[in-house]
Amino acid sequence: MKRTIRAFCCLLIIAATSSLNACKKNEEPPILNSYATVTFQGLISSDGCGYVVIIDNVTYHPENLPEDFRADNLKVKVNAHFTGERFQCGLAANLSYPIIHINSISKR
Repeated sequence: MKRTIRAFCCLLIIAATSSLNACKKNEEPPILNSYATVTFQGLISSDGCGYVVIIDNVTYHPENLPEDFRADNLKVKVNAHFTGERFQCGLAANLSYPIIHINSISKR
């Protein structure tokens, strides 16, 4: 009888663990893979937004834009993912952009 109860408890624990793991959401951030334009929106130290990446009229703040790509109106091809955070520009509480992490970037 004790063996039956132990076996049943083990199966119950395995089933519960499996069902909990099946309910987890995919934590992968969405990927951007598109043509874009790098623009300069003023020095961050002077309440500007620094270099931003514009894709389909949506502005993003790159957290790791390479130095070679820091040029105003530079046309690029970018592969990036969202960090889930926002970058606030200056003192304006209503001006913030989604932050992206660049996986790869090349000039067009």
